Amino acid sequence: MDVHKSVLAAKSRFFADKLRKDRGVSHCVEISDCDDVEVYVETVVLMYSEDLKRRLMGEEVSRVLGLLKVSAAIMYDEGIGSCLEYLKAVPWSEEEEAKVISQLNELQLHDDLASEVLLRVSSEPSTSARADEIFMRLLTGVLQAKDDRARREMKTLISRLLREDAASAAIIGLMSLKKPFTIFATGV
Repeated sequence: MDVHKSVLAAKSRFFADKLRKDRGVSHCVEISDCDDVEVYVETVVLMYSEDLKRRLMGEEVSRVLGLLKVSAAIMYDEGIGSCLEYLKAVPWSEEEEAKVISQLNELQLHDDLASEVLLRVSSEPSTSARADEIFMRLLTGVLQAKDDRARREMKTLISRLLREDAASAAIIGLMSLKKPFTIFATGV
């Protein structure tokens, strides 16, 4: 593959180190540890791109993970950053999520973006037990409040939330019925 030394050296610390010697002379760099030549070539081509984020749009998560691996191997910081931003922004399937976690742990990138991507996966989903705990703390706070006005305002807020929750649960329950139904609303 014929490329420009100046582009490689400017974009990749790996190539900058390899090409530092003998300026002005043609170089041949052999990459011995290469899982997928096509992804490697695409990563080098990305070095010529003006807008990496746009180039990554529409790529599959597995492809971007491959580009990230090569970018990390050749110390192509702009490529690493763009791949991580892409991974942070796009939705993943459960299978892809496992690959993302595995790849990021394997690469051991010490980057804020890598941490943000991993936080996205490790964030605890909201559960009913967690919601119950929050509700109990809120209710305890209202019951133990010293300020009467604040207690009344919080009581009103909690009452409204409970009514809205009950109303939405009733609507969802009605919507899940298999038989057709009619709701009549009266003006009250």
